Amino acid sequence: MAQLSLWLCPAPPPASALAPFLTQLAAELSTVQFSPHATLVSDEIVPRDLPTDQLVQLIRNGIDAWSRQHGHSLTLDFLDVRQGSQFYQCILAALVPSTPLLALHEALLAAFSLPIPSPPTYFPHLSLIYDDKLSHDDKAKVIADLEARGDVVKLDATTDQQTTAAAGVRIKGERGFSPSEVVLVKTQGPPAEWEVLARVPLAKKQTEQLVMLGATGAAACEGETCEF
Repeated sequence: MAQLSLWLCPAPPPASALAPFLTQLAAELSTVQFSPHATLVSDEIVPRDLPTDQLVQLIRNGIDAWSRQHGHSLTLDFLDVRQGSQFYQCILAALVPSTPLLALHEALLAAFSLPIPSPPTYFPHLSLIYDDKLSHDDKAKVIADLEARGDVVKLDATTDQQTTAAAGVRIKGERGFSPSEVVLVKTQGPPAEWEVLARVPLAKKQTEQLVMLGATGAAACEGETCEF
């Protein structure tokens, strides 16, 4: 059975500069190319034994339960850029673990009839680089270089009047992103083989249909589809 994940995606370019920025980083460092996303529920958790249409209905149920408390919109803010110790978290942008974000994660676990961990184990983030060969010093230099050239800017009350917290960063001028849907992705094999299976809007539409995308790898899906 294929591994499945749930993602939150930023808007594709030109609305967001994150996708070309990650492509640029992968080219500069000769690392794996992928498009930006925040994993909402990992492939260790999402059920693998259900037909796609049934799984999408459970996702819809979870979103509906969440929206009754939190509305239909979600904003994700970058907290900082840091090193990780895993291939898929080599260098990442941690996300502010806001109440609406954590609640959406937990609503989907509940929709899948899974227990809610206590204390929470969910670590919201958007990976910037996939790699397992960069050393600690290499990663520190990459982050320092990103800051030196202005790709990553640390924020505080004096540098950004729109932020109310002392911590935070802008990445390519973006404070974060506002996803419009939960994306169901088959994350079996290497990133080039990952496939978007369906999208479920955060705001329930009058007519909603399962969208079978069939796109794989780091390709961007335009128009009605989400980049992955």
